[in-house]
Amino acid sequence: MAAPCTVTMEMITEATDFVRARYSEQPEIGIVCGSGLGELADSVEEPAVRIRYGDIPHFAQSTVHGHSGVLVLGRLAGRRVCVMQGRLHPYEGLTYLQCSFPMRVMAKLGVSVVILTNAAGSLRPEFQPGDIMTIRDHINFPGFSGRSPLQGLSPEVFGDRFVPMNNAYDKKLRDKVAAAAAASGVSLRTGVYAMLGGPHFETPAECRMLRSLGADVVGMSTVHETIVARQCKVRVIGFSIITNVVVTDSDSELDQTGVHLEVLKASKLAANRLQSIIAHTIDQL
Repeated sequence: MAAPCTVTMEMITEATDFVRARYSEQPEIGIVCGSGLGELADSVEEPAVRIRYGDIPHFAQSTVHGHSGVLVLGRLAGRRVCVMQGRLHPYEGLTYLQCSFPMRVMAKLGVSVVILTNAAGSLRPEFQPGDIMTIRDHINFPGFSGRSPLQGLSPEVFGDRFVPMNNAYDKKLRDKVAAAAAASGVSLRTGVYAMLGGPHFETPAECRMLRSLGADVVGMSTVHETIVARQCKVRVIGFSIITNVVVTDSDSELDQTGVHLEVLKASKLAANRLQSIIAHTIDQL
């Protein structure tokens, strides 16, 4: 079905009713699988319901390799979950309203906590491919140019127009994640995620600028989902899988044409450890 270029409460209700007709239980926790992390959805326990994005009213269909575009509902670690097996990106030609529409549907379904995962490039030499980082804050570069998933929406219908973004990545939940990682025997980084628009990768000069501004990793997603989740009063946990170290030398002639395939490979290698952390975290919620 065609995805919206605007969003109304009627659209959200129609999509929500479509999902509820196929899965009658109320999900408690939402999970968004980033690049190469779709296998997380395969761990959802029976009875698992799988719905293609393209079948859900007003959902856009994912077009990126490594993003299956399937909504999976069932149980994980004994909790009712709604898992996006692949996300939507603005660089696919979609608006921020379209990319964040599934987050509004999750909230309408009853999700109170969402776990966002992504693949990211490291801006710090000590953050190496395969590392897992919890996001404690973000820098929203598209927002600097006026691009927001809240733009133009009626606050009377959708909630606060001026959404506070301090503690966007819930501190109490991050503490639970740290405890879950320790219980899983998995080491964990923590840092600031910078979002750029993509789909082209960052220039070396941009990477040096990002690091000087306090960013630890860089990617092309997640932030718009966090903003909408917070408007919907959904608490957020964010994870980045470090998949590559960015190039900061402007004279470098390193061939980066295969970076996206490297991203998918590194994500899959870290998926089991991330899945363990998520399962232990869910058990504590």
